[in-house]
Amino acid sequence: MEELRNNNETSQAEMPNGYDKLGEEVPFIGPIPEDLKDIPENIARICLRQRETMNLPDNKHRNSYNLYAIDERYQNPDDFPPKTEDGKTILKKTIDSQEFWKPDRTKLQDYGIQRQFEHSKALSESMRAAERELGIPPTIYMLSGISAAGKTTACKKAGFPGMLYQEKQNGENGDPIGPLATDNSKQYLWMAGGSCDQIHAESSMMMRKIDTLWAEYVSQQDGDCSEVRDKTFSEIKDIEEIIQNAQETERRISDLDIDVPFIVSAVGVMLRPKGSHEPHPGFKYLRDNYIAMKETRQIKLMDKYPNSGLDVAYSLKCYDFTSSPKERQKDVAYYRKDEAGNLILEILDKELYDQAIMEPGDEEAEEIFKAEANFVGEQLVTRDFIDDYCKKYLNLEDEVFIEEIRKGLEIYVDDDNPKTVAEILNDNAKA
Repeated sequence: MEELRNNNETSQAEMPNGYDKLGEEVPFIGPIPEDLKDIPENIARICLRQRETMNLPDNKHRNSYNLYAIDERYQNPDDFPPKTEDGKTILKKTIDSQEFWKPDRTKLQDYGIQRQFEHSKALSESMRAAERELGIPPTIYMLSGISAAGKTTACKKAGFPGMLYQEKQNGENGDPIGPLATDNSKQYLWMAGGSCDQIHAESSMMMRKIDTLWAEYVSQQDGDCSEVRDKTFSEIKDIEEIIQNAQETERRISDLDIDVPFIVSAVGVMLRPKGSHEPHPGFKYLRDNYIAMKETRQIKLMDKYPNSGLDVAYSLKCYDFTSSPKERQKDVAYYRKDEAGNLILEILDKELYDQAIMEPGDEEAEEIFKAEANFVGEQLVTRDFIDDYCKKYLNLEDEVFIEEIRKGLEIYVDDDNPKTVAEILNDNAKA
């Protein structure tokens, strides 16, 4: 794994000794391929064995977690998870049990769970050290926004105190290390193979276990620790959980909220390489989250945060078409405190703010947002579409980045049988 870096300092989260021996009993299958060389060889052996099994031509379960079910009752994908209204609840309850999984899969999950937990602890320690120097209390930092809204990029620009980053070859900061995010649990699973649906459910299970470990750690520290939560936060229950957590642990909340046009989100997801640990949501899921985000944002700003009694730092950044292509993200709203300590929302750009929120139950606004998303979904991915997207949404002076976007989208161009954005998103979600 790449080292954890914060400016010129390096902090490496050490694995407990018990996890150093994972996979040693798995027969060696070599040589280790390039995409597995960033993890210990013994863990790579587990990945290779699982990958080999999944790729067998007669393996009818190769794109399903049913392959890893230890009980015959769950080994048929046609029977599990059940195709019923409560199927998701049954799935969650069943796969959360350690008894569901075969031992080799459990080992890989355990390694990923412990690794991510250790990274989050290292990040928390780094952040608290920086916050103490700045006089900042323990904080829950939130990265809010739909898929591919640019939350990770915004996090790097915001420069959260003590943030740890992967180091790029040119010495620049890469992706943040240590945020509590479901996607971070997926990288080990992708290496072993599997479908998007399977890995989404499995990584969510892993994240629930990481959250349990993390809650115990926060309790042991008496709340004197900070964390970064990277999630869409498109459901109000997720906001309520953060507020309750902050109240119980006496921490503040810092919410960096990113709003982008639906097309930016859709194209961003299309550009994600297949087989990466990033999620590939289907069109309907992406569209529904886009609409739900508008309503959730309004509720948290007008009701949940002001009535929480918490110290909340909030920043809304929106995509501004009228600004320079170099700086599309524009500060639109933030909280300030009045003399009585109450949170007051300051709106810097009313037009962009209105595009980012939706009153609960506003059916007319919901139809407008849905129509916008559906229009994007019906777009055929052609070379003209790519040209228009680059001209309207990207910084044309950044020729290298433009070329990367073009290459990423051109793989979908089929002059004889062009596909829509929705079709491509759905195809990738099933890959």
